[in-house]
Amino acid sequence: MALICCPECRKRISETADSCPKCGYQLTPEIISEIRKKNRRALKTLGMLTAFFILAIFLAIFVAAISETPDAATKGKNLLSFRKQLVWTISKDIIKKSLKSPSTAYFGKGGFYPKQHGGNCVTCVDDDIYSVKGWVDSQNSFGAIVRTRFLLKMKYDGKTWELLETPLME
Repeated sequence: MALICCPECRKRISETADSCPKCGYQLTPEIISEIRKKNRRALKTLGMLTAFFILAIFLAIFVAAISETPDAATKGKNLLSFRKQLVWTISKDIIKKSLKSPSTAYFGKGGFYPKQHGGNCVTCVDDDIYSVKGWVDSQNSFGAIVRTRFLLKMKYDGKTWELLETPLME
């Protein structure tokens, strides 16, 4: 037993009903057959629109993926940028360990990539050697906030990061 819409009042009624209980419209087998055909056409149209919409989404994703395929130079820049972000994050952890109150450490705005020194806190000195300079605001033993400048060098050997020099803090 399927539900159909009454052609007169649009209320959903059983297709086995002789008339609409709300408006009294008389339902004949021919009228019910015509309503079924309209419903099938509507469902077919809806299905085609849905399939078209899904196809359009996949096409847009495909075009975006193709157009953003990086060349070798872009890949190199992305790797360098990723390593600089990683060196900055590791450096912050190293510096925090040497502070009296590490929970109060503030390295400035910028999240993963620092805004200190115009965004040039991490520089690539050699192929896999990075120099990090920056500052951190934190509480000292007396509770006063002081700015401490630091400089350190790190090396990447392909698997791990190694601290080359003890962090110079002033």
